[in-house]
Amino acid sequence: MKACFQNNLTQFGTKLAKPLKTHTMKNFVFIFTIALFTTACSSCYECYQQIPLLDANTGDTIGYTTDTDDFCTADASEVSEREAEGAVCEPQ
Repeated sequence: MKACFQNNLTQFGTKLAKPLKTHTMKNFVFIFTIALFTTACSSCYECYQQIPLLDANTGDTIGYTTDTDDFCTADASEVSEREAEGAVCEPQ
């Protein structure tokens, strides 16, 4: 009786192990795919830059206005370029 019981447990365990392995592998592939897509996604930024207002007659600065630009990019060099031009960029 004991041998029969152990044999049934082994068969029962083997039958369950295969679907669990397949299920686990599918989960791993799914999680890996999601992680891959999220690392390739772009980040969004909001950049502010002071633009001088010039007097048309004298060319003197009479004030400033703020130019705001929202954009998304996966390339960090785009943000660096805007900041080099005087913009202040913040991630959204």
